[in-house]
Amino acid sequence: MFDEAKKMVKREKYFEALVLYKNIYEETGSVVAGYNTALLLEANDQFNDALALLEELDEKIVKTGLNSPPFIKNEIKVLKALIGDLEIVDEYKK
Repeated sequence: MFDEAKKMVKREKYFEALVLYKNIYEETGSVVAGYNTALLLEANDQFNDALALLEELDEKIVKTGLNSPPFIKNEIKVLKALIGDLEIVDEYKK
């Protein structure tokens, strides 16, 4: 299924790829599938869900005694900033 999901991304069929990666993550717990799921959630404007998943992955990795990879921590920072900026824009529109 990983190969099929990669092909969907290359074809810019992000929603279909999201479904595949999410299924892989739910079935296997693969950090790579989880990370790709989070990125695709972002691509589909589901920023809060993406952040929640990345934080879940970070916590899951730390519980094993390993350090969470920098790319996960960096993406969490990026999303928190983006969500914060969107909240400011929403408040401004009111």
